[in-house]
Parts: sequence; structure tokens; C-alpha cells
Amino acid sequence: MYDSLLSPERPREKTPNSSRPLKTTIKPWIFEQLNTSADPSASTHCRDAFQEEFAWRLNLWTEAEHLGFHGIFFSEHHFSGARISPCPGILAAALAARTRNLRIGILGWVLPLWHPWRFLEEVAMLDHLSGGRLEVGVARGSNPLEAQAVGIAQEDITPMFNEALDILDKAWRHPTLSHHGRYWSFDQLPMLPRPLQRPGPPVWATIRSNASAQEVAQRGYKACTGFLATPQIKELFDNYRSAWTANGNHCNPDRLAVRRCIFVAQSASEAREHAQAAQTQIPSILTDDIIAGTPDAVIEQIVEQARLTGAANIVGFFAGNRENRASFENSYRLFGTQVIPTLQRTTMN
Repeated sequence: MYDSLLSPERPREKTPNSSRPLKTTIKPWIFEQLNTSADPSASTHCRDAFQEEFAWRLNLWTEAEHLGFHGIFFSEHHFSGARISPCPGILAAALAARTRNLRIGILGWVLPLWHPWRFLEEVAMLDHLSGGRLEVGVARGSNPLEAQAVGIAQEDITPMFNEALDILDKAWRHPTLSHHGRYWSFDQLPMLPRPLQRPGPPVWATIRSNASAQEVAQRGYKACTGFLATPQIKELFDNYRSAWTANGNHCNPDRLAVRRCIFVAQSASEAREHAQAAQTQIPSILTDDIIAGTPDAVIEQIVEQARLTGAANIVGFFAGNRENRASFENSYRLFGTQVIPTLQRTTMN
């Protein structure tokens, strides 16, 4: 996946005793992609309906802090009415102004669509706006048609992504940034402001193959899976850990995240009903992607998968059954009030 594996300018994240495991509890996150419609067509887009839904979701995201969520990840998508999230940094800025402790991330910025210097400037500004709460996710893009629509050939997407990562890996180490590559070249650019977090915010990447898991670890990034079956996730994370520990460092479970579609209800049958409705609305949701049930059953499934995979972060997509707002809100709040308190007390040991 990557052209260059590890830039010497970006050291791995350290802890005071990086060779020893830390006591870690399970951290819950939200994954948001603004699936506001089942219709991708621009001709049927209703600006008033989008404004109303956006305001409703912004209130739900703000509530996440009070419900105990550790953070939220927004995604970047273009040119489709099914997922309207072209400016995730703006969403992050809006939520940062409404919250104080919630970690706020993008998973991920589609780097082939960005000038690297512009991306770095936006990251730094968001880190200051959020008071140092930003999490940076990097992506090639889940749909190559988005890049092709603006003139980027499919065969250029991966090498552009790799080159953008090489630039990210050496950013913020010096007052200015220089780079000479196949797609971008610049000399002595003053990268201002510098991020509030030092040397920069945590960086995440999505992994889907053993090779990408090893390469992400070698770059020093944290790893989140796509929506995959648990045995496959364990294999990916085993490869990540193997690459991470090659130099004798312990890989803390905080570095790893499992992504799931989550449905919580007062009864198991109701939760299953909402999960099935979500699969009808979004056919790409597979049974292996789903955690559904009563609060106790959801806790059991999350803890089992976290311990099996060695991942201390659960990233939940709660908006699958978008057409039933009551079930969406109920699931979201049940998770906050009855699932999160137990997760916060549950260690990975």
C-alpha cells in the first residue's frame, strides 16, 4: 500500500515505560458519515431537509460528551446524496465549539484530494480550535470514483496517498517544510500555526490487509479496521502488533480500534429488528458488522471482541436505521447510560 514505510523524522509514540503494558479500559467512539438519504442523486436533494437533519445530528453529537463517549470520528465523502460529508473539518470545528472534553477526529481525510500543505494547515488550526482534542485519520478514499470525478486517475490514487503520508511524517519537526516528489514539490514552507499537541495530533489509518497493518504500524500510526469479521480483525491486529513490537516496544491496546454498527434496545428482538431495518437501508452492512441486543448483551459482545482482538477502542456507527429516529436516539442514549459506564470500568487485561 505504501511506497515508503517509515520516515525517520516521525518517532513512535512513547509512554514513560513503553516496554511495559498499561492498564487500559475500553473507550467508546462514534463514527459519523452523514448518511442523510438513501438516494445518491443530486436532483432529489432537499436543502431544507438536509438543514433540519444536520441540526438534529449536531445536537446528538453534542450530547455525546454528556453520555460519556470518548470521541467521535467524521468521515469525508463527495458527490453523493447518500453520504453528504464533503467538509469533515467544518463539522469538527462546529462540534469543538460546543464541547470541552470530547476527542474529535476525522477518519479519514482523503489525502489524494488535498494539497498536503493545505491539509497540514487545517489540521493545526483545528487542533487549536479544539484545545488539543483533534485526532487525525488518513485515507485513500473508500470510492475511487470520487477522485476520478476530479481528474485523478485510479492508478495515481495510491501513490499520491503514499507521498502525502511521507509529507505528513516529516511535518512540524522544523519551522519550515520542504518536499520534492512525483506529485508535490515545495521549498521552505512555513507551516503555521504549529499544532497544539506536540509534535502533532495522533494519526490513525484504516487497515484491511496484513500488509497494510504492518506498514501502518511501521509508520507509527494507530489502526482502525473497516467493518470486518472479528477473526479477520484479530489477524490484522496480530500483524500490526508484530510490526510494532519488532523494536522491543509494547503495543498498548489504546492504539487499536474495532468499528461496528451498533443497535441497543430494551429487548433483543427489538434490537434485531432495527439492525435488519438498517441492512435494508444500507445493504453494505453485513451481519459480521453488527453488534445488537439489550445493554447487557451489547456489553458482553463488545468486551468479548475487544479482548479477542486486543483493541481498546470501539467505534460505533449508530445511524444505520436512519429512517427511524426514535430507535436511533434510543439506541444512542441506552448505549451512553447503560453500556458506557461498564466499558469505562472494564480493563483489557
